Amino acid sequence: MRIYAVWVTVLLFFSSLVASAGTTFKATTTLATETSNNTSAADTFSTQSNGNIGATNISKAPVRSLLYPGSTAKIYAHLVPWFGFGDHMNVGYTSSDTLQVQKQVNDMLSRGIDGAIIDWYGRGESSKNFASYDLAAQDFMHEAELHPGFSFAIMHDAGALKTCANTIGCDVTQTLIDDLNYANLTYSGSTAYLNSGGRPVIYFFGHEAYTIDWTRVRAGVAGNPMFIFRNGSGFTKAQTSGAFSWVEPTTVTSTNLMAINYLDNYYKTALSFPTEYSTGSGYKGFNDTLALWGTNRIIGQQCGQTWLATIAEAGKYYSTAKQMLGIQLVTWNDYEEGSEIESGIDNCVTVSATVAGTVASWSITGQMNTVDHFTVFASQDGANLMWLADVPTTTGSLDLATFGLNASNYIVFVKAAGKASLTNKMSAGVQITITNQPPTAALSIANALTKSSVTGSVAAPASITASTAGSSDPDGSIVASTINFGDGSAPVSGSSASHTYSAAGTYTITGTVTDNLGATASKSAAIVVSNSTNLPPVAVISATPSSAYAPAMISVNAAGSSDPDGTIASSVISFGDGTSASGLTASHKISAAGVYTLTATVIDNLGASSTASTSVTVKAPEVIVSNPADGAFLTSQVHVVASGFSGYAVTTMQIYVDGTIVYSVNSANLDGTISVASGEHTLTIKGWDVSGRNFYKQLSVTINKPPVAALTLSSGSILVGGSVTASASNSTDPDGTIASTVISFGDGSSATAVSASHQYKAAGTYTVKATVTDNMGASSSTIATIVVKPPFVTITSPTFTSTTSTSVRATGTCSSGHPVVATQVYLDGVMKFQSSTATADTTLPIAVGTHQIIIKGWDSSGASFMSSRTVSRN
Repeated sequence: MRIYAVWVTVLLFFSSLVASAGTTFKATTTLATETSNNTSAADTFSTQSNGNIGATNISKAPVRSLLYPGSTAKIYAHLVPWFGFGDHMNVGYTSSDTLQVQKQVNDMLSRGIDGAIIDWYGRGESSKNFASYDLAAQDFMHEAELHPGFSFAIMHDAGALKTCANTIGCDVTQTLIDDLNYANLTYSGSTAYLNSGGRPVIYFFGHEAYTIDWTRVRAGVAGNPMFIFRNGSGFTKAQTSGAFSWVEPTTVTSTNLMAINYLDNYYKTALSFPTEYSTGSGYKGFNDTLALWGTNRIIGQQCGQTWLATIAEAGKYYSTAKQMLGIQLVTWNDYEEGSEIESGIDNCVTVSATVAGTVASWSITGQMNTVDHFTVFASQDGANLMWLADVPTTTGSLDLATFGLNASNYIVFVKAAGKASLTNKMSAGVQITITNQPPTAALSIANALTKSSVTGSVAAPASITASTAGSSDPDGSIVASTINFGDGSAPVSGSSASHTYSAAGTYTITGTVTDNLGATASKSAAIVVSNSTNLPPVAVISATPSSAYAPAMISVNAAGSSDPDGTIASSVISFGDGTSASGLTASHKISAAGVYTLTATVIDNLGASSTASTSVTVKAPEVIVSNPADGAFLTSQVHVVASGFSGYAVTTMQIYVDGTIVYSVNSANLDGTISVASGEHTLTIKGWDVSGRNFYKQLSVTINKPPVAALTLSSGSILVGGSVTASASNSTDPDGTIASTVISFGDGSSATAVSASHQYKAAGTYTVKATVTDNMGASSSTIATIVVKPPFVTITSPTFTSTTSTSVRATGTCSSGHPVVATQVYLDGVMKFQSSTATADTTLPIAVGTHQIIIKGWDSSGASFMSSRTVSRN
């Protein structure tokens, strides 16, 4: 059941409220929440000329609703992790920001996406930026692991091989093997990694540009991964395990504006390889006019029609009888090629509302097939909103009188909720006035002494108590009541009064009630006072169950009633909701919540009567939250335990964070863990029953803010054998303390300390990483780079290449991170001088001709290093 298709039962539910009492305005959301950015796109991101829309409010209807009915296909979003490192456009965030990664995973989950396929540029050996992409991919992996059922895979991008391909002597095949073995160690073992048939799945993009020995790759890569190649031709590649479709703007023509023919060709090919792994694709469009590598390739979005059509296209080839394995959304966040769906897709719809009496009506401009449903809100201040109903696109009006709102002036807003990932659009507010409705009078009459109900005939003198306590007002409250006993005595003010009739006769008792706005209502009942000595019957009543959730089937039994001097001639059972049944037993369904007084009235063979009453409590559906407690201070992983209760079977339980759905389970019980960003948040736990009703519990929680890692190095450049001191002492925690620190030196070694020194034994560029964890378990990392240079010799003499002198002075200094233990001077390959220090200073006799002078150093690690000069004597 889709959570937003509840419009009929919503109206029925509020109709039952009208029958009992006024509905007090209670804000459930705000206009700002319903119209502000609810995506993981940066709040600062604004609309671009290539069709990407600025951060806004979009539909969180599940993407699966756009596929063929009954589809079990896994839905993956294609993620690019390259933003914020200086080599791509600024989209307002850095891909390795852990909070941004949390937002992206939660956003994907809220749209019903099952996982992500990450565009991966390898280990980062050829580029510092590629190394940053890899760190971002690892952050995404760690976040995915916190969400059972959410998976990820890597797509090896051929761009990772470009540097090797352009370097003479570099082995492209071996570089690919090294990347994939690194991926096997780093990613494939993750509990969240995408597997098929027990094998990790790896996608490849663009590798047809290079000559690669795939048989060698298959033999050289551990873990037996599945190799998945792009386009229909991928099914016949060497060592292939399957293929995936993409987006192909080069196929656009005047009759193929959405490049649908490319998808058709792919799906037809995929069906001819039924045992191979395959994922189709869907996309909003394509526009690379802002990309540095762009060639003005364009697939128009057509106001969301391309998005709807490309996802639906799979339904021409797959069904419940022939299920599609998966589909990839191209892309989640490639802003440069205009294919990102992270910020949503504009459906070009506007909605306007009007009011006539108590009926709100609305209409749209744009295409209705991009709208999923309409949501109607009421407001008293134009800022705080009360949700009233979700209605289908076939409905264009709603009578607010059916909701029983208290008399007041309201502002009505109508939201056109888009199809999955399309924009939501809110109308301007329109004024509506709900007028006062009169109260409903109730009157009960009882024997003042026995307290039993009185109907029909009573013997004089008769002491009677009359009560209007059961009266109600649908949109306000009862403020005054009077009772007139009908025998000429003065009316009595109050909801209950007693009176004695001395003379026989028929009397009409009237109760009149007045509501808070002055409207009145009356109810009358006649009693007969006689001189008969007939004893009245004794009424007895029982009801089961005494407490239940609406709608509740109540069984009433008055069979225990009796008459002391005659027989029971008739009986009537009143259920307290305006309905009644003749007989001593009856059953009745009560749909509206409330406390109901059930009354059995029995009449004996001489007309005397008596009543007995009991009460039952019918409770409104509710959510009971066991964990967390309201006001709790928590880590980012919030464990939520709750149960839904209703007279109907509870089918679904959901968790909303600040109005955005993040978790759903098809059960009456919810026990799940969600990731919540730091700060104060409102959790809404909502239940749905089989009738379509929803009910919820709200609570506030405060999420621990992660620490801020800081890292300083004593030096940015040292020699092999030298040491560097790394310090994270400037790390801070905004709402707690730093509990632990781990410093990784980038060569496989690490230290659990705030500050540590480390000796490097091999030349290279290393990434030092500091990870700090606070007292609540949250962590963050930062990195710095250190360059470790090889040892070297600096020759200070000779500085010339030609001389007429018979000797040459040779001087030089040896430098190493290890202690230098020997310095040697060679002339034409023969050692002429040696010292146990780091310097050499000697004079060498030379003959006529060309000579090579070498100064060579040795350090305590056993390493040797040298430098040479060539000198000619004329």
